[in-house]
Amino acid sequence: MNRFIFWPLTFILIFVLNLWVQDFFSFLGFSPRLLLLATLFFAVKEGPLTGECLGFLWGLLLDLAGQSHFGSQTFLLTAVGYSCGVLRGKIDETIFLAQISLVWGASFLFILGLFFLEVLFGGEPGRFLVWNSLLEPLLAGVVAPLYFFILNRWYKLGYERN
Repeated sequence: MNRFIFWPLTFILIFVLNLWVQDFFSFLGFSPRLLLLATLFFAVKEGPLTGECLGFLWGLLLDLAGQSHFGSQTFLLTAVGYSCGVLRGKIDETIFLAQISLVWGASFLFILGLFFLEVLFGGEPGRFLVWNSLLEPLLAGVVAPLYFFILNRWYKLGYERN
């Protein structure tokens, strides 16, 4: 599969998977942010440009869905994509401890960013505090090894065979 098919297909499949997981697999009302995890994976794998492009586009779709103030998830996923993309070649995304550390840190900072943007724009910041800041990174850390394994297989299947 060439890159002109791989990237649009990846973009759509992961977004649909994220919607499906949010609808059917939530734990105490929380679900792992699969788009954040995919942004982390592809940023570390491909570099900052891919990370920030995917983060921007997925964040824009999430903002259009109205899950928070418009632009906040776009901004944060773009920032995460760029920041983790700079780590390309410095982190082995196949090692469990590296995956979990990266996911915990990025998830916590993402939720903290959502909290501060809600405060800045006069929203309802309480919904991003205690439970989200504790449970979502923990849940994402549990899901990350399996999800990164699947993404790594997908990446090798579709992109590295060129």
